Amino acid sequence: LAVLVFCSYFRIKMSKDVSIPESMRAVRNLGIGDFQVQTIAVPKPGVDELLVKVERCGICAGDAKCYAGAAMFWGDSTREPYVQTPVTPGHEFIGTL
Repeated sequence: LAVLVFCSYFRIKMSKDVSIPESMRAVRNLGIGDFQVQTIAVPKPGVDELLVKVERCGICAGDAKCYAGAAMFWGDSTREPYVQTPVTPGHEFIGTL
């Protein structure tokens, strides 16, 4: 697994290969301190959506804070939790359409 840290841009490369597998590996957030690599179904894009095959991904400070149990994600006495598990985190990636 390659990791790119602090990736502040993304690259889009058009792919002619349209074969889409049924499953994929993904890091899943199952709870505080509980991130696991699991095999899950490949999402089906809806109308006006694209499916991106992730080739490389980064880990941002928010991912690390979520893993550590920060109240901004898991809630506390003054706010509701933001995270609903299981969830596949990530927004910093390079992929193929």
